[in-house]
Amino acid sequence: MPVHDLSSDGHSDGTRIQSVARACQLMLWLAERPHGATAKEAAFARHLTLPTTYHLLNTLADQGLLEKNAQRRYVIGPAAAQLAPVHARGLPTVDEL
Repeated sequence: MPVHDLSSDGHSDGTRIQSVARACQLMLWLAERPHGATAKEAAFARHLTLPTTYHLLNTLADQGLLEKNAQRRYVIGPAAAQLAPVHARGLPTVDEL
């Protein structure tokens, strides 16, 4: 998944933090996996070193955006559920289009 360097108007607007981009990419990648993934699977799939992957996954888990299940697989966590409704509230309704 590519890193998007464009603002909402389609223009680049400043510096990006690579670790934040990687964390976002991991979250989006994991969101596509209903059974989650191990750190090793995520590192391989996202072309990251295992230590970097562990740091990113554990940081996201500390924030509640991911969690590690009983099978030691990382899955989307409860805090991630707060994001979709916020986004949905900002979308125009069919009548507004």
